[in-house]
Amino acid sequence: METTNWQSEPDGRGTFSLIFSCIITLVFCVWSALHLNVPPPNSSSKRRALEKTCWVFYGIFAPELVVATAASQYIAARWLKREIEMDNEYKEKTVGSGGETWTMTQCFNAVMGGLTVTGPQGRFTLSAEGTRLLSFIDALPTIATSQIQDKSKADGLAKSVVCIQAAWMMAQIIARLINGLPVSLLEINTCGHVICAFVLYLLWWSKPLDLQDPLILEGSAFEEMLPFMFASSQIGADSRTGINKLRCLRYVGPAEVDHPQELKQDSTLIFSEISIGSTGLRDMSEFLGRKASFGGKDHAFLFKVGVGEISPPCLSYFADEYQSLRLRHGEVYCRQFMAPQQESGEIFSTEYLSLIIKGADRIWTKLAARPSYARYFFTASPTIKSYFIGETDYLIKSAPNFPSLTNLSLGQVNISRDTLRYVFGFTAMAYGGLHLSGWNHHFPSRVERMLWIVSSIAITGSGMLLWAFFAMRKLLRKTPPVQGEPDPVLKWIYCGIIFMLVLVRVFLVVEAFISLRDAPTLLYTTPEWSDFFPHLG
Repeated sequence: METTNWQSEPDGRGTFSLIFSCIITLVFCVWSALHLNVPPPNSSSKRRALEKTCWVFYGIFAPELVVATAASQYIAARWLKREIEMDNEYKEKTVGSGGETWTMTQCFNAVMGGLTVTGPQGRFTLSAEGTRLLSFIDALPTIATSQIQDKSKADGLAKSVVCIQAAWMMAQIIARLINGLPVSLLEINTCGHVICAFVLYLLWWSKPLDLQDPLILEGSAFEEMLPFMFASSQIGADSRTGINKLRCLRYVGPAEVDHPQELKQDSTLIFSEISIGSTGLRDMSEFLGRKASFGGKDHAFLFKVGVGEISPPCLSYFADEYQSLRLRHGEVYCRQFMAPQQESGEIFSTEYLSLIIKGADRIWTKLAARPSYARYFFTASPTIKSYFIGETDYLIKSAPNFPSLTNLSLGQVNISRDTLRYVFGFTAMAYGGLHLSGWNHHFPSRVERMLWIVSSIAITGSGMLLWAFFAMRKLLRKTPPVQGEPDPVLKWIYCGIIFMLVLVRVFLVVEAFISLRDAPTLLYTTPEWSDFFPHLG
């Protein structure tokens, strides 16, 4: 029998090792890069696993969606950190000592739904806007970064293994190109996901991983704010109409009690500056009624109202017991009058309104020294010389990972929503462009080559169209949108476009695998050094 003391590995690679290494890299990169938000209360482990599995599929077939999600959360966390820093700088200038400056980890924890409060209505999640409000009124709770890290399941070793595997994949692709060796379509597809994973790591670097239970905040410093925060948020809206019950009540500041300033006039055109972060900015027609035109700012509008027309439920606010309160129904107009369900609705009790007023007064007192922040917390109507409490979601049921491009749940940081949409469009262009670079590679058939090119162009083109659409809408924002119900034909067109984009994405992933049934021989030749680079597969 012939024996040997050492046998070198055979040159090259096989189809199995190629597929295995790509699958390992693809799944590891997507799975490890995902940092999902705190799940809703009473969420089962099965539901949490199912949701993460769904996001893995999103990462494989629509990586730009995951990148846009990470970008939205990074924007919100960075905004919150900057606002807290500005509050601390103001305190240092005025009282000589500032508060605790939060780290990005603490801010990410707030953005991802890691803070909850308990009030008379139950337990709710504190949003980024709610956290910012507590900072503004000097009621920000003290939360150590170690408390958050103890709950986080971040694993440095696992991330290191994934980074090494991804680096090997990128290095061997570059080496193949340098040596003139062909690169498979599967490697091109995997390369795109590796790049996206690196971007996700950068955006989510400070975000806690797999937090299952939020921190429960307790303390008298902010408890009196809870009625105000609940009433301002969408969760405190009328259960039957879905309309915020604060919408018609103008706020009279403490200094205005003896001199109410509401102007009685016959004009039906009312100018209003909607508070930044208000849910009304998502649908102005539902929020205000019939629009006349847009104003000169993103949050300024001129709208029509029926002077003297009050919705039946709101007539109760004119009873004697309500007239002594500093949240009063306006005499000039009723912002709920345009609601289709105007014949029914809920109103606040005088006792609960008194609790809301305490919270509003606390903010109003702080605004005396920082008046520029009034537009964050109040909706101003200079035409009738009135302020209304802004409808911002300070409290939410849970923090969604990514609701939609129209409702980004960024609240007051909606001023950055265009940046986020550009990220979405650019990532789609880059993902499609990377696949388009493989147009001249070997394909088993001409039909598959054409389908690959068409699919790549479709994804690249969708990103370019999104970019152009958002840019044009920003330029033409002063033009009021078309009113009325959307055209059913357009709905079908939109659905058809989305369906086609799903098909082309599935095709790119499937074709990346099945194209290996007829591959050039040189595809299995490997650069010598790549075998000595530590990797899986």
